[in-house]
Amino acid sequence: MEKLDFTNTNRIGRIIIGSNHISIEVLNLAITLVICAETILRYVFTKDMSTYEEYLIPIAFWLYMMGGVNGSIEKNHITADFISAYMKDGTRKELLNLTREFLTVLLSSVFTVWALRSVLWYIDVGQKSPVWHIPAWLAFASIFVGMLFMTIFGLIHFIHDTKQLIGNKNNQKSQIDESERRGEKNMIVIIALIVLLVVLIIGVPIPFAFFASTLVVVILGGYDPAFLIPYGYSKAGSFTLLAVPLFILAGALMERGRIGQQLVDMVEVLVGRFKGGLGAAAVVSCAMFGSISGSGAATLSCIGSILFPRMKDAGYPRGHTAALLSNACVLGLLIPPSLNQILYAFVAGESVLACFLTTITPGITLIVLLSVVNFWLLRNNKEIKITENYDFKTTSVLFGKRTLKATPAILCPFIILGGIYSGAMTPTEAAAIAVLYAIPVGFLIYKGLNFKGFRGALLESGTTAGVILTMLLSVMILSRLYIMEDVPTKILNVLTSFSENPMVILLFINIFLIIVGMLMDDTSAILLSTPILVPVITKIGVDPVHFSAIVGVNIGMGCITPPCAPFLYLGSRLGGAPVNEMMRDTMYYIAFAWIPTLILTTYFPGFAMWLPNLILN
Repeated sequence: MEKLDFTNTNRIGRIIIGSNHISIEVLNLAITLVICAETILRYVFTKDMSTYEEYLIPIAFWLYMMGGVNGSIEKNHITADFISAYMKDGTRKELLNLTREFLTVLLSSVFTVWALRSVLWYIDVGQKSPVWHIPAWLAFASIFVGMLFMTIFGLIHFIHDTKQLIGNKNNQKSQIDESERRGEKNMIVIIALIVLLVVLIIGVPIPFAFFASTLVVVILGGYDPAFLIPYGYSKAGSFTLLAVPLFILAGALMERGRIGQQLVDMVEVLVGRFKGGLGAAAVVSCAMFGSISGSGAATLSCIGSILFPRMKDAGYPRGHTAALLSNACVLGLLIPPSLNQILYAFVAGESVLACFLTTITPGITLIVLLSVVNFWLLRNNKEIKITENYDFKTTSVLFGKRTLKATPAILCPFIILGGIYSGAMTPTEAAAIAVLYAIPVGFLIYKGLNFKGFRGALLESGTTAGVILTMLLSVMILSRLYIMEDVPTKILNVLTSFSENPMVILLFINIFLIIVGMLMDDTSAILLSTPILVPVITKIGVDPVHFSAIVGVNIGMGCITPPCAPFLYLGSRLGGAPVNEMMRDTMYYIAFAWIPTLILTTYFPGFAMWLPNLILN
């Protein structure tokens, strides 16, 4: 089905979309500058800036919602596409797409009404912030406006695709049967979970799938939806979460600023003279870039664009290269700063710093194991070319030159993590400083960044943040209802009916997390599983900080395990290698790198916890 191009719509449509893009760029830049200014004023000039969060959170919500709107315009909202991705083009696939578009419009319209009720209620009570006296309804208006425009653009997509289907298929009609619902109290959770699974399977965007499950619980449970939007805002309106768009922006700037090239050149000097050495350089480079960007997709896009052609010229099989980089880019989800660990820490109510520290040892272990498996798989390949074997003095001089050139890139994670671990900066402040640092590095030192690329990074990061935070808003609302329905206790009762041994229960939880990771993207899996499972593991005596590492490794492995495997398919597309050529090597990486790391992380708490225990006591 041909995608609707909004740039060819009427003048009003272009004005609305252009205004949306500009608002995302301006809001994104404003948040960055305000946090950077606050950090400098507080630490350099000892000014009290404790009230600035009061106006930053409403600004951030407008950014999130406008980013979510742009996600609806470009159809960038995350989906767990189980069916249509494997269907051949034709009427059935188009009817399925229309069904999920209709459900998305229906669900977003319901939440638009709920958001409007919240706005009107806050206007009626006249509530204002204590210091700056900002009317509360202005913040909630962002949710209403955002959901309204998501509904409008979703409806435009639906109408366009319906006309296209009618024109192409001669008015073929589809009938969608609706299942009868039972309203017994003890069946509410089961029905809600079934609805969630069904709408996910047919490809409804994940935030709206969560909204669908929420709607079921509200209707069958007899809840008043008036408290849901304020609750979601209160949970998602966190200063800590501002680190998410800022780290995404920092990663986007660094990706465009040619930072990855310097890291690859530096590492290649040390290992390029060994057979498979360029593969090991790829793993280490992914880990280093991941520690800067905090994003697996950004890591694969940046390092992959550099190494795919280089490894092809060196004689590496394309399936091996794509599989290796797809597995290595997941290190960006584990090596701090990790966006997933920020989201986990926020949802679980734990320290972001502690969660960062728990994934360092599993991340380093994966670097070693992925490199070792890479060497083993290529041990008999006679087509691999290696770099010239210099003597020690020449190698040292060359390494020194390339390290000097890569120093601005290497300094970034030290600034971020040093500021956080020393207690000098919060993760959000460190993310803002990372953005401020990436701009001159990209513009002036590596000269890979220009004004057009800078604006593109603002728009891309704002849209991505909007998509993620819209999903977070929906999952916080749903998790509140699940807790009110006592879902964690019911899950624990099911697990303990098989065994009361915590080791066995952890095995079941690991299997569940792997399956969730196989079927969803990493962010959705984190947001869905954390609020449900953290109360469960707490009751069996597992530290929630330790559990952050378990979740991180599980979800990371799920990202390269079919059927969903987003990084595997991204690596296939970027590397030009069919997935079937990647599967053999991927299975070796899973069996001999991921699973051993998961076992160590799960059943030997000290493996993940020694570092946070050492640093944070």
